[in-house]
Amino acid sequence: MVRFADAASAFDDARFVIFSVPVDVTCSFRRGTRLAPLAIRLSSFNFETWHPEELVDLTDIAIHDAGDIGPDPEDIRRIVSRAIATGKTPIMLGGEHSITVGACAAHDWDVLYVDAHADYRDDYLGDRGSHATVARRLIEMGHRIVHVGARSFAREEFEAFQRDVEVVPPGATVKEVVGRLAPGKIYLTIDMDSIDPSDAPGVGNPEAGGLSARYVMELISALGPRIGAMDIVEVCPPFDPDGRTAALAAKMVGRAIACIAR
Repeated sequence: MVRFADAASAFDDARFVIFSVPVDVTCSFRRGTRLAPLAIRLSSFNFETWHPEELVDLTDIAIHDAGDIGPDPEDIRRIVSRAIATGKTPIMLGGEHSITVGACAAHDWDVLYVDAHADYRDDYLGDRGSHATVARRLIEMGHRIVHVGARSFAREEFEAFQRDVEVVPPGATVKEVVGRLAPGKIYLTIDMDSIDPSDAPGVGNPEAGGLSARYVMELISALGPRIGAMDIVEVCPPFDPDGRTAALAAKMVGRAIACIAR
């Protein structure tokens, strides 16, 4: 198994637990997100371990890579619960965005939802577990969502999305986004299609006019130790021929680990 770079610790010894869910069952445009975990792991070996912004070296941090697990929400909930119960920070690699529901079932977090899409349909093509319904399922579970990056909506979801979700307006600063979150730990979910296709073209549902890669990296840095768990989803390697989207996702994981450990 290819492990994320520097993730050589045993589970019991680790401060961070990386795992992946390689699935693209409900993808609605481009398929191939099931291939993302391997692409992200391979890209992780490209980067230096020293993070000068945080004065942290990843080789000094105990990281465990648990590999792939199946898409059953209960299996995802179980590994996230085990990690947080033992004082670790779980980081999940997708796969499609539907996997976030299982992870958020593990704890009562505020959710910072970074995505080009509202994901607030009640169902998509009759499937209430689709990646197009994730935010609605989280609200039904009792999570509060702060949503940044939304710029694509279905007509039938728009009104309820505006009513139920705290939507960050375009152009908001990182400080303004963080200020909308309640104190304490949060769950961070990053759909890579939140980022403009010029920075992240290899995604399942690209949307022009997105966030910059730098903005999302700064958001990760600003949250730092407040991240209780996180995921990065919707990288689509077949549409990422130069690997830049997988590389960006890997860089974000490394930055998150450094910032949380800071």
